[in-house]
Amino acid sequence: MSQEEQSIDYSLSHLKRKKIVFFLIALFCLTILVKFPMKSLLNQKLQSLLQVSPSCTIDLQKNEFEFFLPKIIFGDVTLPAGCVFPQKQIKLKETSLHFRGLSFSPFGLSFKLETTYKQNQLEAFFIPSFNSISILLENESEGGKFLGKTNKINFSDLKEFLPIVRFNGDLVISTLFLQLSYGGSLKDFILNVSTNNFLFPKQSIMGFDLEKMDINSLLIQLNLLPNNKLRIKKFIIGDEQSPLKANFSGELKLNTRNLKTSFLNTQGELFVSDKILQDIFLLKSILDRFDKKGKFYQIEIKSPLNSILSNGLSR
Repeated sequence: MSQEEQSIDYSLSHLKRKKIVFFLIALFCLTILVKFPMKSLLNQKLQSLLQVSPSCTIDLQKNEFEFFLPKIIFGDVTLPAGCVFPQKQIKLKETSLHFRGLSFSPFGLSFKLETTYKQNQLEAFFIPSFNSISILLENESEGGKFLGKTNKINFSDLKEFLPIVRFNGDLVISTLFLQLSYGGSLKDFILNVSTNNFLFPKQSIMGFDLEKMDINSLLIQLNLLPNNKLRIKKFIIGDEQSPLKANFSGELKLNTRNLKTSFLNTQGELFVSDKILQDIFLLKSILDRFDKKGKFYQIEIKSPLNSILSNGLSR
């Protein structure tokens, strides 16, 4: 037995050889990554993916690529007015795109995008597949409360998109799924946003002075139907204590070339407190054209979006 013990090799030289081989392979791969023009190829690919239409081309030239935690960090990014409805630019500060591996539904490479818009932290999953681009924003909830700090936008930071009326509160993006073809056509769309601190601050609208109103709750649920129609599954404003309550559903026929002329066809009911009707006496004359069940006006709206505010509600 002593002779056998002396013949055993405890130096683990075979493992040392494997380590050397592994090190050489890793060094070779690292050399290829450093020398190969990976950054320029990624820039070309990303630019081609994000040229959704001639009016919506996003410039991503200012960026840095990190190999060991695979991600791309972009400098100031501007979404042109042609990408946004209404026609307003959106400027984002530092934006990072993290590589997450392979997605099977939809099939393609998966990335996580992190950015900030006016102090609001946004996080989206970005999947370019063979014939489309998919974007997903989520905020998980538990017991009716949203857990994450991301994908919450303060209404005050959206005032340039809502020039007529001011709102306060935090709009939570529970789910936003957007799928676009590389030609710019909308293939799928799901939206679920809500808030429980919706506030109408004191302000003047069209010469009428309005006091502060605590609306509290807001829920909007939309999804895409065939023939470029958006189904308005739920549009609910207010709770039992709110001076303004509404519950609407219907459809929005999209005009992708000019979204302002998209046609709205919706039905629902609206409650307005006596105080509001006294403050806006013209509103009562408009609402009196509609039937009333209890305290709720029964309203049907059939009109292009750009004429709703200019012409008022039509029966």
